[in-house]
Amino acid sequence: MLRPSLFSSSVFLCLSAVSLPQETAKPRTLGPPLIRPPSQPKSHLTHISGPELFRRLARSVVIVEALSGEGSVAAFGSGVVVDSDRVVTNNHVVQEGSSFRVRHGARTWLATIIRVDSDHDLSLLKAEGLDAPAVPMRDSSGLAVGERVYAIGAPEGLELTLSEGLISALRGYREGRLIQTSAAISRGSSGGGLFDSQGKLVGITTFYIKEGQNLNFAIPAESVLVLKSHIGAKESPNDVGLRFGPRFHGWRWKDVGDFKCSSGTRAEEVEGIRAYQEALRIDPNDYLVWVWVGSRYRDVRANEQATRAYHEAIPIQPSDDLAWLDLAAAYSDMQRYDEAIAAYKTIVRLEHTTGDNFGWIRLAEVYSDMNRYDEAAVAY
Repeated sequence: MLRPSLFSSSVFLCLSAVSLPQETAKPRTLGPPLIRPPSQPKSHLTHISGPELFRRLARSVVIVEALSGEGSVAAFGSGVVVDSDRVVTNNHVVQEGSSFRVRHGARTWLATIIRVDSDHDLSLLKAEGLDAPAVPMRDSSGLAVGERVYAIGAPEGLELTLSEGLISALRGYREGRLIQTSAAISRGSSGGGLFDSQGKLVGITTFYIKEGQNLNFAIPAESVLVLKSHIGAKESPNDVGLRFGPRFHGWRWKDVGDFKCSSGTRAEEVEGIRAYQEALRIDPNDYLVWVWVGSRYRDVRANEQATRAYHEAIPIQPSDDLAWLDLAAAYSDMQRYDEAIAAYKTIVRLEHTTGDNFGWIRLAEVYSDMNRYDEAAVAY
């Protein structure tokens, strides 16, 4: 959704409107990759070309607009048609709107929220008269790391943008999983579709980590299927309350923090860090906010405070390398090379199961900075 938000310029990108929270949020952490044996090839499956895939799906990916009380566009993201007049998008795209609209090209349709799953950041909208083809879906249990996928959405408001990539990892998330992909997404991609090479929806693109490379994440399609299965059910007051439930209020403090930190002024950056700290007061076990706080301290060259934030993050999610990478970089910035080397060696151990080599590359760079060229050569 195109708005100043927690994901507009910092470690994490996913777009939601800025407003102050009133309730307590629960932790949101990414688990290690879920390792599964590669699938057996299925010769009967037809893989279609990128142009043909786009042609088939172009009518089924839309822009979702959240309107203010005055009727102006307050925020927008992407959406995917899952029934002829029903569109799924991320909950954070619509949570601040007073009314809603679906747009495809020059045409628009008024929409209403008919179901919400805030645990998985999804909302289902009904757009009267839309009459668009529903996308086929595929459960993520059959996905394999290395499989080719395509993202379609409206990054930065550029409607129907197609990007191509791979399934990078399947990561544990709460009781389920997140799909990590190298298919590029950006602001405005929230709520868009991630499709396999047969044109089946495998996930809803939701956020990305900016300070990494090609670290993009999607909610699996089976969560959409569960959301659809409740279409005929009557919403209870508790269901309605999930639209603005506690899980997102802590994240909205993070929105404020990111908005402030992206302004470019020192005073705003200080206010942004305070907003992050408020999110941590609500939930001191939020791994990602600790990482964001550390990154913001690094932005203002307060590396000692940054290392303390990373050390708070690591025990919460010890097998995730994001905090370790930033911690090692902060030590390098301070020329505390022995500590940087120790951190990068930890990253090398963590990457052993994923096949990544970023830790080795950074380790070699530190050895080179210390003129320890033989050890740098071995690391390379």
